Amino acid sequence: MAEDLVQSIEQTLQEFRQKTEALAHELGEQLSAVAAETARLHGEATRDSGEQATATFAQSLADATRAIRAEDSVTGIATALVEGTARFAGRSALFIHRGDQLLGFRVAGKATAEQQEAFQRLSIPINQATALGHAIDSIEATVSDGGAGQMSQQVSDLLGLGEADRVHLFPVALRDKVLAVLACDGGPREDDVEPKEPPTPAIEILVALAEAWIEAVGTRRKQNAA
Repeated sequence: MAEDLVQSIEQTLQEFRQKTEALAHELGEQLSAVAAETARLHGEATRDSGEQATATFAQSLADATRAIRAEDSVTGIATALVEGTARFAGRSALFIHRGDQLLGFRVAGKATAEQQEAFQRLSIPINQATALGHAIDSIEATVSDGGAGQMSQQVSDLLGLGEADRVHLFPVALRDKVLAVLACDGGPREDDVEPKEPPTPAIEILVALAEAWIEAVGTRRKQNAA
């Protein structure tokens, strides 16, 4: 009787794991379709840039989604997410949420080699970065200024951010647990030209895909270990 119960539970878990992974694949396909539609809408909003700009945007989004889905580890997915979103934002930076700290994982886009190395050494108390803490607590994307009170003195100094800068924050969550926060901004000003606003729909697509793929990778590992 006990053996039958164990077998029944194992079978149920196996079916659940298979369904979870299938849903992740299905979500990936759906997000790819949404990505194409986002690219089309973006092209309509910027017709003066011509058809080439639309094609480039669509290709960048497709490449970024494929890069995330090609990874089979959380670290690989996180790296692909930062690199992929940097295609659309001037700069992307990922903070890992660990306890009451935020740890610098990776920065891509308009960042020097020195900034990239220094970012990976960052360890910031969440209570010193109000905007990042809000993104974690609310599990909602938000927009903040780049001042020290919102992003912390360390981040503002390292990335050259100020109160006049706009930073888009996207929590990366697994169910109701925030694993990380992705910060995207236009990068440093060049020749007094205002940085362009990142296209948030495209970035949200990539964040959602990364979340689903992290779930699928975790499920696959549990299945292989069973």
